[in-house]
Amino acid sequence: TLYFCSKEQMEMFKKNPKKYLRVVSIGDVDVNINILTMKEYKDMMNAMGMGGMMKMEGMDKTTHYISAYLTDKKTGASIPAYSVDKNTGKKTENFKIQVVIISPDSKVQKPFMKFVDVMKYHAAGFNLLKNSSYKIKVILEAADIEYKI
Repeated sequence: TLYFCSKEQMEMFKKNPKKYLRVVSIGDVDVNINILTMKEYKDMMNAMGMGGMMKMEGMDKTTHYISAYLTDKKTGASIPAYSVDKNTGKKTENFKIQVVIISPDSKVQKPFMKFVDVMKYHAAGFNLLKNSSYKIKVILEAADIEYKI
């Protein structure tokens, strides 16, 4: 998921890709983290005609929109967050992604990363207020399995 929906957005991304996309490798899996200011996110969504989707709780109180999704490191294929049982139709969560932001003054932000089904990623709003370096941690939780004896 690269965030360019117009020529201007594509140029913005190409000009400074490390500002908008970070990739963290965990074994054979890449965690792709997209970082946009709320203005950039709103402009992108409006450009796609999806302005009505921007109703995540508390987003109006944040400065940045961060989304994360998994890809197979070898193939680049997206790894689905959910599996559906062919027989029962039951939806099972394959993994959860949590992004933790630590500010220069050691304040920690760890909001719930909501899965956005239409975009196929997990996302949340964060406050990155200071022009400084922030530490980003990624926590990846595999789906629970049942073990009976």
